Amino acid sequence: MFQKSKTRLVIFNMMVVLMAAAAALAVVLDAGAAVAATADEDANVIITQVLYDPVGSESSGEAVELYNPTRASINISGWSIGTETSAADAVIPHGSIICSSCYFLVSDLNWSAGKDNSSWPGADYEEGMTLANADAGGALKDSNGLVVDAVGWGNAAGVESGLFEGVPHSGSTTGNSLRRKVVNGSYVDTNSNNNDFADSTPDFHSLSSVAAKDARISSDINIVIVITGSGPVVSGLAILQDDDSLLGGSQVSPVPKNNRTVNVEAIVSDENGLSDVETVALAFNGISILMAKKAGINATAGVYSANLSLSSSFPAGNYAVTARAVDFSGFSGSASASFEYLSLAAIDVDSTSIVFFASPGATAEVVGDNSTATLGNVTITNAGNVQLDFDIWSTNFTSGSSLIDSSRLEYSFNGSYGASAAAGSMTNSKARKDINLNPGSKTGLSLRLNVPVATLPGNYSGRVSLVAVNS
Repeated sequence: MFQKSKTRLVIFNMMVVLMAAAAALAVVLDAGAAVAATADEDANVIITQVLYDPVGSESSGEAVELYNPTRASINISGWSIGTETSAADAVIPHGSIICSSCYFLVSDLNWSAGKDNSSWPGADYEEGMTLANADAGGALKDSNGLVVDAVGWGNAAGVESGLFEGVPHSGSTTGNSLRRKVVNGSYVDTNSNNNDFADSTPDFHSLSSVAAKDARISSDINIVIVITGSGPVVSGLAILQDDDSLLGGSQVSPVPKNNRTVNVEAIVSDENGLSDVETVALAFNGISILMAKKAGINATAGVYSANLSLSSSFPAGNYAVTARAVDFSGFSGSASASFEYLSLAAIDVDSTSIVFFASPGATAEVVGDNSTATLGNVTITNAGNVQLDFDIWSTNFTSGSSLIDSSRLEYSFNGSYGASAAAGSMTNSKARKDINLNPGSKTGLSLRLNVPVATLPGNYSGRVSLVAVNS
């Protein structure tokens, strides 16, 4: 899960990318099936599609589609995509599980914006990876580094060992993908890429897209059995929110910069009549909230409800609520339920448009601060509920054929431009900066541009990218 904010600039374009914590990535757990920790020849994940030569961006438009053909869910935490560039070019995060007959889509970073076709589904995991266009391949490896499946294209003599099976496919045309063939409703797997794959129009699937397509409509009926006695009974206590129906229990997602309302309902009954119930209260995290009667079921039972308001910075974790009913005689009954408040990595940037005015050989600076009221000075706020570090990098800045290198732009988080962990010069590759920004906290981002003496006059544009990372 991540969020994006993007604004075009006159001189400088800042693009802010929010990356969700690993726990918020798309994960499916099939409670009715065993979870396999590794794959073997009779039960494994296969590669069903590879797009290595998109029409658009090579850095944000490549993707590898995985499929679980077995009858059990398979845990692919720590599995990786190996390429000619790296033995582990993309590493799938912890908590990633492919349910039976489900897909998992791994793509380049910024797939949502860079993919050739906007109708393709969002990826289940994004990370920058390099799939060469000729005499290359990609291998799916388990957490021990053992090859589970591989697809290669081009001349076998030029493809690295372990990146193809049998004979590599001759390759796909630009904009097409290598798709695994289907015969009689099943994927072909003869352990030879040339036999198993075809040059085809891409047709991607992901956990979320297939889950949405296969969703079933259901309705629950609460059953209340009252055994005669003198006290009230609380039953059917339920958290009405469930933001991930594929996981067991109730999951509630925070809303960046806003409070999230969690609705709780309970069925309360009393054989002496509902009028004998004096109070119904909900206990949560050390506080007590009175529950209001929402509807009557009959003379002895009714539905009571209350709302919890949780801020986006409220700590992630598992929480319990308890509803307790007390009658006028002092007798009581209670019931408990639980929910998970999911992790949220989110940042808010008050200034997404920055303009430098400088002359050749001069230095220009925009000083960051901790006030969101000063829009000309960059302020970053942790709008989530987990501590954040940042990945930060920059493009070069161009005006026609003229260029100012990204290394000419320096940055600092609430400090000097010296050699600290939170300061440095920009590069074209990601650099991790540990600034330990706590939920609700702010930091200023200062930027200093050193213009080369030989720079030609003009309007130079580019962007700085921030990725918020769970510490």
